[in-house]
Amino acid sequence: MGKVRVAEAKLVLIPAENAVGLAVPIDISVLGKSWSGRIAFSAVLAYEKETGTIFLCDFAVREVEVPGLSKEMRGVAASLVTEVLRASVKRYDIHKLDPKKIGEWMAKLVLKDVQVRWDAVAVHLGL
Repeated sequence: MGKVRVAEAKLVLIPAENAVGLAVPIDISVLGKSWSGRIAFSAVLAYEKETGTIFLCDFAVREVEVPGLSKEMRGVAASLVTEVLRASVKRYDIHKLDPKKIGEWMAKLVLKDVQVRWDAVAVHLGL
């Protein structure tokens, strides 16, 4: 049986892909062996106007840095975890605008999309 501990996540903005990500330190223990390192993964940020839902999709492991694991094993781990993420988490809803709240109802009327920029997540408004 193995154990994975993740702590101290760092948010990463990836404007070229309209994606957000996390880089997290990770400790892995399996069958008496332990590794410490870092894993970075991302997901595309999207908005569905019809339902007023902001969500994440297209999850991917971007990088695995674990000293002691070969480059090949890091690549295999990244590919496997990406496949598991994409198969099990097709979409993760972050927030659904509530039409019963006047501010969110108004926001749904004018919110066109969300965009990841180098320094922030921005919203595009318009009628």
